[in-house]
Amino acid sequence: MNYISLLGAFQALVVLGISIVFAAKEPVRNDRILSWLLACIFVHLTGCFVMNKAFPDAEIHKGYSTFIVLLYAPLLWLYARQFQEHRKMPAIKVAFLFIPAGLAAIAYFTIAGYVITHGGKTPVYIGLYNKMVGWSCTVSYIFFGIKSLNISQQLRGLSFSEKQLIRLIATIFIGGIAISTLISLANGAFPNEISATDAHLWIRIVSYTMLLAICLAIGRVKIIAICNISAADISHGHLLLAEPALVEARKNFVYPVLIDSPEPQPAPINHMAAPLGTTHEAGFISESKQKKSSLSDTMQAEIIEKVNYQMVNEKLYTDADLSLDGLAVLIKVPRHHLSESLNKYLGKSFYQYINEYRIQHVIVEMERLREHHKVPNILSIAFEAGFNSKSSFNQYFKKTTGITPSGWLKNGSTPVDDVIA
Repeated sequence: MNYISLLGAFQALVVLGISIVFAAKEPVRNDRILSWLLACIFVHLTGCFVMNKAFPDAEIHKGYSTFIVLLYAPLLWLYARQFQEHRKMPAIKVAFLFIPAGLAAIAYFTIAGYVITHGGKTPVYIGLYNKMVGWSCTVSYIFFGIKSLNISQQLRGLSFSEKQLIRLIATIFIGGIAISTLISLANGAFPNEISATDAHLWIRIVSYTMLLAICLAIGRVKIIAICNISAADISHGHLLLAEPALVEARKNFVYPVLIDSPEPQPAPINHMAAPLGTTHEAGFISESKQKKSSLSDTMQAEIIEKVNYQMVNEKLYTDADLSLDGLAVLIKVPRHHLSESLNKYLGKSFYQYINEYRIQHVIVEMERLREHHKVPNILSIAFEAGFNSKSSFNQYFKKTTGITPSGWLKNGSTPVDDVIA
């Protein structure tokens, strides 16, 4: 059991480290939820290993459930729900989900204090605590597990690996409860053959094995996502910026016009595919579109039209946590089709596409305020446009326009209509 907990803790730490090191420039809420799940697993398994090695003969090992087990199922549901609703859940509702874990934490540390002050002896009410945590886990894992499975079935645009992860973790939770229930029933039916201590030991082994499997599954999804993002950036984003001519062309960037039209306005292929207005970029797009594609130009154009409509009319780019998966779910197309359309039809990565809308939003707003003789709060406008940090905003603004935001204010005497015409 100690080896399982140690291996699980190590695996959780490795995957968590990978998530942090290779995090996207603008991390999304889904990734943060997975990071919290991994952190909980790491703390849980590390604590169990340390306790078992430091106090191998302590009476408390005969039965003491940790409150952390009540965090896992709500986190899974939040992760799945984020793909479905996409908008951030109010903090009060999120806090409500973790009330059982909070109450269990109070009881847990109260019992721990008693054990420390009484030389390793356990209080009489530890049995009641274990039963309450056990029943809460049973209800939580089954309830949130089923809800997460239902969400994964409804999300058409969610990538296959993400669906697999949600289904696997939900199945592990429900299956773990079933196995633990069978062990408890066996202990009740055959108390002479299976003692309560043995039953508790086997339940812990099952739990640690489940957590290890979850860490491996999350690690697999993380590695796939990192490989996909890197391939897309190399093929359609960062290599373009390596050419001085294209960097210079950024200064003449032609912004997509944000119109308030009730109906989507299809744009010609050459207009949408060549936002930079340069022959270098157009040549790159043309060459990219000639590559083997699973979608026709017409299908890609339809997807881009849907995306443009959502950006213009719903202003989805203002959501700082907007991700490729979330956008695919919202427009009801498979994730890889959306990625392919952006990369091959527009010649842009997802973040490049989104941030161009954000930069234009900032410029339009700055010009509007200046026309009314008001001094724009650049950072406030940037956050309103969807950026979540000052550094990323400054980086993308200069990369897109060729000058800094403050430089734009000083030198941007040209009317905004002329800039985006």
